[in-house]
Amino acid sequence: MSDAARSGSASEQEDPPNEGMMDQESWAEFAEMARETQGAACEMDLALEGAQGEGFDQLLLKKCKKYPGHHDFIPLHDLDLQRLPEGYRRPDILEYVKCLANRTVKLIVRYTSPDRPDEFGWTTLKGKKTPRCGSGEVYMRYQQDSKSDQIEIIVTTAVHVVYDEEEIKETTVELFYDRDSDRSSVIRARGDRQRMRMEERDKMVFYAQLSRRHFPDLKERIRPFNVDLGPISNLAICVSHPHGVAKRVTFGSLKTKKELEGLDLNPGLRDDFLPFLSDIETSLLLFEEKKVLYYTMYCSKLTNTITETSRLGISPSEQRRIIMKHLVNKGLLKCPSDDEVMDINEQLKDRLRVTTETFLEMFEDNEYILGESNPATAPQAAAANSAPEASENIQIPQSVSDQTFQDNFVKRQFELEREFSSKRLEFELEGGLPVQGWVQFYNAKYYLPTCPGSSGAAVICCFEMDGETHKMALPHSRSPADIGQSLDGVLINPLVNLLKVKQ
Repeated sequence: MSDAARSGSASEQEDPPNEGMMDQESWAEFAEMARETQGAACEMDLALEGAQGEGFDQLLLKKCKKYPGHHDFIPLHDLDLQRLPEGYRRPDILEYVKCLANRTVKLIVRYTSPDRPDEFGWTTLKGKKTPRCGSGEVYMRYQQDSKSDQIEIIVTTAVHVVYDEEEIKETTVELFYDRDSDRSSVIRARGDRQRMRMEERDKMVFYAQLSRRHFPDLKERIRPFNVDLGPISNLAICVSHPHGVAKRVTFGSLKTKKELEGLDLNPGLRDDFLPFLSDIETSLLLFEEKKVLYYTMYCSKLTNTITETSRLGISPSEQRRIIMKHLVNKGLLKCPSDDEVMDINEQLKDRLRVTTETFLEMFEDNEYILGESNPATAPQAAAANSAPEASENIQIPQSVSDQTFQDNFVKRQFELEREFSSKRLEFELEGGLPVQGWVQFYNAKYYLPTCPGSSGAAVICCFEMDGETHKMALPHSRSPADIGQSLDGVLINPLVNLLKVKQ
C-alpha cells in the first residue's frame, strides 16, 4: 500500500486484504476464540475490513456477552446533559467529555509482532497479519515541517494494543469516527515510528502521519482541555471504540488511589527515560549532558507540549523562555556554545524531528534565558551556566550502557521533569504555587464499563482532594495483577501522571 493511500481520508485508502476469506459469522466466532488468548490485561477485538467487513463491528457489538445490549455505552452523538450521571449533569462536564471525545481515536493494527511478550496477549496471532482494533488518544504537533506534504500527530495508547515499531508501521489511526451510520468525516493516519514505550506502565506513545490538507480540521477540533471543571467528588470517564464501532462514552468511579513518593516506588521510571537516553546517546558521548538536555528540552519537550496561552494569559513562547531560564538557574541545564548547539542539532534534528524554525527560535531566546537582557538577573544565570558543578559534576561517559550511569541519568531526568512540571503549573495558578512541593505519581484502581476494543482509550479520573477537583489520565488497561478478580473492569495502572498540589 502506498504512503499516499495510507495517509489520506477514509475514502482514499485501499482496503487491506483480510486474512482468510471467512464470512462474518465465522469471523465473529474466530474473534471470540481469539479474545480468549489476548491475556488478562487486554481488551481488544478483531477487525474485518473492506466491503467484506461492512457492518462487522455491529455484529460483534450484538454478540457481546460481557455487556449484552450495551445500555451503559452512550453513542457520542446522543450525549447530552440528561445522559450524564446523576449529580454531574452540568455544562462544564459535558464540554470536557466532548473535548476528550475529539481526541479519541480508533486503532486498527494489522500485524502482531513475534516479539510481543505473552503477558500482552494475542499469542496465537504472533507473526500474522490478522487485523485487530483498539482505542487511543491523539495530540497535535504544532511545530511541523512546512515543506512536507505530511504532518505528524502523537498517539497515546496501551503497549498491549501496539507493542513495537513493527506493529506501529502496520497501524491505521482513525480520527473522528463519531457516528456508526456516517464515516464521511473520518480521517486516517498511518503509524510511523515509536516515541516512547513504557511496558511497566502499559503505555505506548507513537507518531503517525497524514496529509497536510487535514491540518486545519485537526487544529480546529483537537483543542486543549481549557475547561474549568467545577466540584467533582468522584467520577471516571472513558470514550472508546468498543468492538470497533463509533465512539461510545461510559462513566464510572475511582475505587482506590495510592500516592507514590520517591524513586524507590517508581520501577517504571527506567522504562520512561531509557528510550530517550538511546535517542540522544551519540550526543552524550561528545558533549556535556546538561547541554544536550538544554537542546532537547527546548526543541522537543517544550515545543511539543506548550502550544497554548496559559490560563493567566502567558503566551507559549514566553512560557518556554521562563521555564528554560528557571531550569538553567536551578543548575539542571546548561546552555551550549553556538558551535556546540550547531553540532548537537546536526546529530539530533532528524531523530527528534526538530524544524529549522524551532532551532532558530532557540537561538533568539538564548539571550533572555541566560539573563543578558535583564541586568538584575544576569549574574545568577551566568553563574548557573558556567560554575563548576561540584557534587553534581557529570563527566562525559565512555558508554551509556553502564548500569550506574543509567540509574543516575534516570534520577536526573526525574528531577528535571518535576521541576519543569512544577514551573509550568505556576502559569495556571493565580499567585503561583501556594504550597510546598507536589506529587506526580499515583497508583490507581477504577471501575467503569468497557468492552473489547476499549483498550488504550484515555480514562480520566476526577476526584476531590483538599477542596479542589483533580484529574488523573491513563490509558485503559486491565492489569495482570487483577487475574482472578470477579469484578469485570477493575483496572490498575501504576505511575499515573497527576498534576496535584500537595498540602
